[in-house]
Amino acid sequence: MADATVSCPAPGKRRGWLRLLAWILGSLAALVIIAYLIATSSAFFKGVILPRVGKALNADITVSDASISPFHQVVLRHLKVQAIGAEPLVTVPEIRLRYSLMDIIAGNIHVELVASDPSFPEKPPEATLRLDAGLHAKVLDLRQCQLDLAPTERAANRVQLTGKVDLTDGQATRGNLKLVADSLDLTRYYDLFVGQNAPSAANRPKVPPPAKRAGSGPEEEPGPKKLPFRNFSAEVAIRRLYLREIELADWQTTTKIDGGHVVVKPLKLTLNGAPVETTLDMNLNVAGFKYNLALDAQAVPLAPLVNTFQPQWKGILSGTLTAQAKVEGAGMTGAGFKKNLTGQFDLTSTNLDLSVDKIPGDKVSMRLLKTLIAAITLIPDLTRNLAGAGGSLIHGLTGHGGGRTAGPGGPAGLTAELKESPINSIVLHGTAGSGKIDLRQVLIQGPAFEALAGGTITLQDVLTNSTLQIPVSVYLERGVARRLKMADNAPANGAYAKLPDFLTMKGTLGNPKSHIDKTALAGAVLEGLGREAAQAGGGLFQGLGGRPGNRRPATNAPAASASAPATNQSPAGNLPDNLFGPKK
Repeated sequence: MADATVSCPAPGKRRGWLRLLAWILGSLAALVIIAYLIATSSAFFKGVILPRVGKALNADITVSDASISPFHQVVLRHLKVQAIGAEPLVTVPEIRLRYSLMDIIAGNIHVELVASDPSFPEKPPEATLRLDAGLHAKVLDLRQCQLDLAPTERAANRVQLTGKVDLTDGQATRGNLKLVADSLDLTRYYDLFVGQNAPSAANRPKVPPPAKRAGSGPEEEPGPKKLPFRNFSAEVAIRRLYLREIELADWQTTTKIDGGHVVVKPLKLTLNGAPVETTLDMNLNVAGFKYNLALDAQAVPLAPLVNTFQPQWKGILSGTLTAQAKVEGAGMTGAGFKKNLTGQFDLTSTNLDLSVDKIPGDKVSMRLLKTLIAAITLIPDLTRNLAGAGGSLIHGLTGHGGGRTAGPGGPAGLTAELKESPINSIVLHGTAGSGKIDLRQVLIQGPAFEALAGGTITLQDVLTNSTLQIPVSVYLERGVARRLKMADNAPANGAYAKLPDFLTMKGTLGNPKSHIDKTALAGAVLEGLGREAAQAGGGLFQGLGGRPGNRRPATNAPAASASAPATNQSPAGNLPDNLFGPKK
């Protein structure tokens, strides 16, 4: 029997394969380590991850340093989120995210997020988020999502969110969430994010509005939007919420979202003791969006709102605002408002103590108010000029009633007095429809004057081009009118004297103008001068100061001769030239 021979691989070849395998595995391990070091490095996070996230959010997101331990912790320092071309939205000195990657992979999510500011001299404000949730069959069971903020004397600062979110449909999320809090004080965190001292209006950097392309015409409506939610509801119940000087109580809100249909009903709360209730029904599925808004607010204090959100205007405005409104429409541009806006609104503000010369802002409403008040404060100067010409005429005729002198009690002093007079009440009642806003009643009242107006704003495709036609009746406080010799129309027990109708607001929303009828104003001036001269002259020329069309001839005066020479004509023939200048 022949002997069988068994051949074995040479020891050298076996060791060669082992070395090659070990080299390959070592290289892969080295690549993994290098990739791990790169991916968890601060430079990679700041240079690659953050720019991609910022691009998706249309914002600049930066951090000064990032420390990443992928299995359990991420630390970000000096996080700043800034919308492109705008001021920073969020600035957080330090954020710590603690978690267990293995638990997350197993479907049990336990996360702790802490945001703080170690630079605070006292105990730094912190925000700690604890998340306990389970994900099974694409349904997220949010057993506990608790946010703990640093407690204050006013609030415990704990918020809890519970609910279920069904992620089965990749196109639309279903579910319900409920947010509950007993008491929240967000003041320190609001100051942390927006800065404790907001820049004044004068020092705030001005961002120029985006330039319109030539021939671009009216603005375009935003396109339809379908939100990635279906039969989704969210509830909010907060017993107390504080933000600087604002105090909200018994806040209850329910929001339902179904595709592009969003309904907020109800939204009820008390704002610094004032009840506020509103409902909103929006259809985002159509271009420009369709909306139905109802608002009812009773005696809302204005000072806490101004002092909280516009601290540079602190002390300028006080009082309360009562508002009822019901508005329907479709479209967010001038063309949309012109075509679809309907509804009514009633606003009443009292005890404002708003100084005329300190009216803040350059919004459309403030621009209109400033233009109106500027016209009213011109009255003393206009009457002084008219009285100067009329007084010289009467003095030439009667020897009485010479020019008036300026001083603290004269027209020059009254101009300053009107400018310094506060506005105490603003009342606005109106309706919208058929491309117009009808102002049924506008009342602006202060201790020195009262303006009563009613008119129309005709809407245009470019909203700021909407035209104004608003006649204004001006009333002066009785003492002010008496010093201007214009108090005859004051009721016996009335606080104000009505001036002749001489003022109309015209122009556009973007460029309002005041049209002053000097002829109507001159009638009242001459009437006062005539009475003054009549009292001094014992009844002579009593009718001279009558308003045009109301002058009565003297019963004992001889009839004027039609053939009298021109050189003997009354100087009254030059009155229009003396008052307004020669005709052109």
